Amino acid sequence: MITNVNDILHLFDEIDKMLCVKTDMYLIGGGAMMFNADKTLTKDLDMVVYDKDDFLRLEDTFIKLGFEAKSPTDEYQRFNLSNILIREDGYRVDLFHEKECRKLRLSERIMERSTTRYSGERLSVHSISPHDIIVFKSITDRVGDFDDCMSMIDEMKIDWNIVLDEIEHQVDEGEDVWITWFCDRLTTMSEKYDAYIPILNRITKLSDAFLEKWEQEMIDKLPEDER
Repeated sequence: MITNVNDILHLFDEIDKMLCVKTDMYLIGGGAMMFNADKTLTKDLDMVVYDKDDFLRLEDTFIKLGFEAKSPTDEYQRFNLSNILIREDGYRVDLFHEKECRKLRLSERIMERSTTRYSGERLSVHSISPHDIIVFKSITDRVGDFDDCMSMIDEMKIDWNIVLDEIEHQVDEGEDVWITWFCDRLTTMSEKYDAYIPILNRITKLSDAFLEKWEQEMIDKLPEDER
């Protein structure tokens, strides 16, 4: 369990000393929330690397720093988790290449909205914005994701237009079906916490449109006498 930002910065120092080329890394989960003061501790650091060579280089660096690669658990099976790296002193890193949860990408706009939290000689680490954390956590079902989202919604002025824009962008760049996941998660969040989510009507309409289109495509594939 990581209980303070200094522990995270210490790990970054270790990585920076091992690297031989400039590398950028993005915090997308609890670690990012700790830098935003939205969370006091996290069990793991979710990190995304945009460049494949950077990912392979970092993966090798973690191993050299004493981390052991672990196979994803059932909880993570539907994620496109690139690697889980654990060290005996309590550090756990979930390292992704470009995507998390199969289709959610580290888009250029997400990177532009991020805040640089660490600048070493070679390693630079950026935390994604609260808006984008909500996007990522709105499609997962890990324990605590609802609570994390509500913490940010309660504590910060969320620009829901940014959240909606990124959701639509992720769906356009990935697969249409993901809109149904967003709709389900945001609806559950709204009902569980009695929370007002101003983009929910728009997300619901997009989800309904997808389901109607999908249903019609299934009907069109049936033989004439079965329609």
